[in-house]
Amino acid sequence: MCLIVLLSTRADLVPVYSFGENDVYKQLILDEGSWWRLIQRRLQKILGFASCVFQGRGLFSPDTWGLVPFSKPINSVVGKPTEMPKISTPSQEEVDHYHTMYVSSLTQLFDKHKTHFELREEDVLVIH
Repeated sequence: MCLIVLLSTRADLVPVYSFGENDVYKQLILDEGSWWRLIQRRLQKILGFASCVFQGRGLFSPDTWGLVPFSKPINSVVGKPTEMPKISTPSQEEVDHYHTMYVSSLTQLFDKHKTHFELREEDVLVIH
């Protein structure tokens, strides 16, 4: 939907990646077949999305459980803007084309900067 708006308004598309976002909360991974996973699946059917169980730090102490994010650095890198044409009603093929271009730009940006922000050369950006 957002890409359709960008194409219809001719706004540039800018790839941005923030290294460290995955470190500000801990996520509890529920084991397949556990009661907690069963509850999560039931809630998913009711709500329409899968809820997650996460943990941050305490409000007044970093050593206690809480919902405040952990104090971890987040570094954002900004790539080269991609000029978008103005297409008032883009086809699905046009949307897919520019989406593929964006994912490629974002992946290149990630690969260029990952080792600078303490990731390994073999780490790969996975986009679902």
